[in-house]
Amino acid sequence: IFINHYYFRRLMLNIIGKKTIFEFSKYQLVTLANFITRTTIIYIFSDYLLLPYNYVFWYSLLYIVLQGYFLHKNFVFRKETSSFFKYLFINLLFGLFDFISSSYLFKYLDFYSAAFIFSSVLTTVVRFYAYKNWIFRSKKG
Repeated sequence: IFINHYYFRRLMLNIIGKKTIFEFSKYQLVTLANFITRTTIIYIFSDYLLLPYNYVFWYSLLYIVLQGYFLHKNFVFRKETSSFFKYLFINLLFGLFDFISSSYLFKYLDFYSAAFIFSSVLTTVVRFYAYKNWIFRSKKG
């Protein structure tokens, strides 16, 4: 089936909206920065230095939560009001999912960093909408 790229793009812009697509693009840049930072930390400390993955995973999550909150608040969503505790909660929830799935995938991939990559990809879009609609939303009224 041939889909005309131009019409598909226009359809997506009408459905999603230009602002959301622009925010999602900026979100992806921050996510990429966080992803590279965290994967590097996990590779260096768990795969190379052989420190326990349980500790490295959660310490790297805490670092990325701080880095990510600052970047999402000031670069992606640009909201003056937001809740760090909601951001922390949602990231701990996704972190638990990432930890369980990456620990399981490690059995097949032999590298914690590779297992983390696969588990992180699964949550990217869901995280964006959780951040946009729950943490960094505009005040009504």
